Amino acid sequence: DSVVTDIKISETVRRRNNSVTRVVAQYVMSVGNEHVFGGTGAWSIQSAALFKRLRRTSAGAADSADLPQTHGDEHADLRHPYPPNVVISAPEYTHDRSAVSASLIVDRTHPHFFDHPCGHVPGMLLLEGCAQLSLGAVAQAGLAPSRRAAIIAYDIDFTQFGECSLPT
Repeated sequence: DSVVTDIKISETVRRRNNSVTRVVAQYVMSVGNEHVFGGTGAWSIQSAALFKRLRRTSAGAADSADLPQTHGDEHADLRHPYPPNVVISAPEYTHDRSAVSASLIVDRTHPHFFDHPCGHVPGMLLLEGCAQLSLGAVAQAGLAPSRRAAIIAYDIDFTQFGECSLPT
């Protein structure tokens, strides 16, 4: 079967100098003739100057320069025996099993999440970590067969940068 992603841009916002600042698009993914996923995405595009200002104001930005930079190898023991696309540590439950948590594995050598130089934790990596933790908790609780559980929507706003060198 073929996988097709249809993306339709519904809104484009531009600055006075005609540079694009925001794009909103609807997308539908199909496998063969079956619609398997759809949603709306909004992307804000910042100038280099604004990007630098946001980085300076992020939590821990001043401290992160003093910490050693990670390269992924130090987390190899967390992934073993998991496949390389597992991006969270083993989930840990509270004593009454009312909450579950895990640490995000920030592997800067991952070819998808770090396909270009990036000084912060990519939003897609954060979303994948949330998905893996959620689906794992649902499967562990026996709420749905693991092959039937799926993330069908996100409603999230990233309010600051996650620094690669700080615990996440």
